[in-house]
Formats: sequence, structure tokens, C-alpha cells
Amino acid sequence: YAMNKAASFGETLHIDCQVYGYLEDALQVRLRNFISRVLICATRRTGSQQNAFEKSTTVFEPKQRIRQVNVDAERSKNERFEKERQALLRFGETIVVKRKRVFDNSRLEDKVAKVRQEEEERIRADVANKAARNALGERIHSRAEE
Repeated sequence: YAMNKAASFGETLHIDCQVYGYLEDALQVRLRNFISRVLICATRRTGSQQNAFEKSTTVFEPKQRIRQVNVDAERSKNERFEKERQALLRFGETIVVKRKRVFDNSRLEDKVAKVRQEEEERIRADVANKAARNALGERIHSRAEE
């Protein structure tokens, strides 16, 4: 009924291949149950004790299939989540290492700037000392001449 109604509105139905598989499994289970009931009724009427079909040990009901598919989907989702989490952790570690390098580089740059500043101050002090010595040396020489 729903398919006819959808077709009357001009809608196209998109049915996944898994849905066809579930429907096929459900119909097979229903058919097996129907055949087993018919055989039970037939054996009661005829009184024969023969069993035409052996029961299989694993009969998948449609609900069991759906549960299994849901469990598999949840497991794959969790695996994807775990892989993504591991990738993010590795990425975070590389960022921390890069930041540490940048921090180390900035510390080195700070040290270099400090050393350069100290070198400039030392050069200025040397120049000032030389100028003072020269000035004092001229005074000493001028006093000695007097």
C-alpha cells in the first residue's frame, strides 16, 4: 500500500540491498515455519513418524539479524572513533613537540638577544673606558708637563 501511495505521488523509493536481504531472510524463516507446521499437521493426520526436514541448529530470525547488524555497526563506529582519537592524540603530540621547539627556539632567541645586548653594552663600556683613559691620559700627560 505504501509503495502504491508513494508511486502515486511520483516519489521514487530508495531501498538498500541489505533491506532486500532482510526481507529474503524473513520470508525464508516464515516459509520454513509454515512448512514445518504443515508437516506436523500432515504427520498427525497420517500418523506417520517420519521427519521430512531436519532442523538446523542455527536459524536466524530477522530480529536476530537486525540486532547483529546493529551490533556490527556500533562496533565499526567505535573502531572508527578510536582510530580518530588515536590520530588526534598523535597530532596533539606533534603539536606539543613543535610548540616545545618553538618555545626552545624562542628561549634561544631570547638568550641570543640577551647575549647581543650584553655584547653591545660591553663594547660601549670598552669605548667609554678607552675614552676615559684617553682623557685621563691627556690630563696626566698635561699635568706631567706642567
